[in-house]
Amino acid sequence: MKPTNAATEAPPRRVQKNNREEVIERIYHDWDAALSRSDVEALLRLYAPDAVLESPLVSHLLGKEVGICSDHDELRPFFEMLRERKPSVRQIAAAISLTGKH
Repeated sequence: MKPTNAATEAPPRRVQKNNREEVIERIYHDWDAALSRSDVEALLRLYAPDAVLESPLVSHLLGKEVGICSDHDELRPFFEMLRERKPSVRQIAAAISLTGKH
């Protein structure tokens, strides 16, 4: 039987899955918080420089025939338009969240 070194072995699969779920949850909340703050730069930081985003909102908001943004240069105007067009209910909720007032 080969001796093992716990410090260098990969953690059990269950731990990796939990970590993956935590990362997904964090990204989801970070994205939502950045949109609530209208923080385009924070939204961009959540995407790789060569990220591809496909959404019917791209066509709708940017007037593009194809609903795809291919990198930060195309994502920036999309996020800026999201910032300008986000519903007032979201803006009120963000203000309440930032001030702590209900």
